[in-house]
Amino acid sequence: MQRAEGVKIAHSHGWLRRTVWVTVNVGRDTYRVVKIHRDRFAELQANQQTKPVLIVTVGERSFWQYQGRHYSTTTASPPARSTPC
Repeated sequence: MQRAEGVKIAHSHGWLRRTVWVTVNVGRDTYRVVKIHRDRFAELQANQQTKPVLIVTVGERSFWQYQGRHYSTTTASPPARSTPC
């Protein structure tokens, strides 16, 4: 797993909505990843403090969040412990 620069994770929701859209910016590209319950999003954000959380796979690269930082792997070398979105 190597550090990935230029990766940002965002979420957006309506005022009364209980679900959020998770989007990931990788350089100039934006990917709308998943629509999940806001409690699940909060759970994933808490989990990334103790283990890598898979955010999105683009081509042969997978992007992870771990302890507030972003990392990438090739599809041939994922981390041992992971939790996909």
